[in-house]
Amino acid sequence: MNILTRKILSLLFVSGLYLNTFAQQQTLIGLNVNGEIFPNGFKPAAGLTFEKQLFTHSGFETGIFYRTEKTSVITTYIYAAGYQSYAYTFSLRYLAVPVLYKYYSRIINFSAGPVADFYIGWKQKNDGSPVRIENVEVGHKVNIGFLVKAGKLIALNKKFLLEPELRFGSDRTLENVSLGIGVAGKYRF
Repeated sequence: MNILTRKILSLLFVSGLYLNTFAQQQTLIGLNVNGEIFPNGFKPAAGLTFEKQLFTHSGFETGIFYRTEKTSVITTYIYAAGYQSYAYTFSLRYLAVPVLYKYYSRIINFSAGPVADFYIGWKQKNDGSPVRIENVEVGHKVNIGFLVKAGKLIALNKKFLLEPELRFGSDRTLENVSLGIGVAGKYRF
C-alpha cells in the first residue's frame, strides 16, 4: 500500500470517527413536572429543561423550576376570658436551578450535581383564617443542595421524547433530603 492510499484511508477513518461522534451529540429542550417528598411535606415543581449530550456517554442538564413549599401554623391568643387558636397557611416560593452532569447509557441515564434554590417570595393561602401575615422571614435567600436522578429517554418519534425519572436530593442540608418522581417532555433539535 503506498503512502497516498494510507493517507486517504487514515483521513476517511478519522472522518468516520468524527462523524460518528457528532451523530451521537444531541440538544434537547423541554418541560418537566415533578414532585418530591421531604420530611416536612410534598413539594411540587414545574419548569423548563435544557440538555446537551456532548459525547456518547456524557453531557449536562440544566433548567429553571418553580417550586412552592407549604407551611401551616397555629397561633394561640390568650386573654382574660380564655384563649383562641387560629390556623393559617402560607407558601414559600422558589426558583431552582440545577447544573447536572448526565451519564447516558442504553438502559438508564444518570444525572447528578448541585442545585441552587433562590427564594422569590411568599403568599398567604386564603383558608378563611382571620389572621393576616404581614411578613415572612426565611433563613437564606439562596440555598445550595444536590440532586441525583435516574431516568430513561423514550422516543415518541424522531423529535419528541418522554423521560420519566426517579429523584433523590436535598434543597438545603443533608437532614432535609427528598425522594421523588418526575416526567419530562423533550424536543430534539
